[in-house]
Amino acid sequence: MDPELDALFRMLDEVPEEAKSIRIEIDDDYLHAIELVEALPENQSGADKTWIHRLVEESQAHFAKATRKR
Repeated sequence: MDPELDALFRMLDEVPEEAKSIRIEIDDDYLHAIELVEALPENQSGADKTWIHRLVEESQAHFAKATRKR
C-alpha cells in the first residue's frame, strides 16, 4: 500500500481515541449568551419556523443555478 495512504488510515484510526481526551470549558458568559438566545420568542416551542424551510429551498435553488467560473 502507498505509505502516505497507510499513514492517513493510521491517523484516522487514532482520531476517536484522541478525541476522548479533548475537554472544552465553557465560561459563564458563554452560558449566559446561550440562555439569552434560547429565551428569544422565535426560539420557543410552537414558534413559526416556516421561514427556515423557505430559506433552505431558496438557497438550494440559488446554488443549483450556480456555475463554476474558469
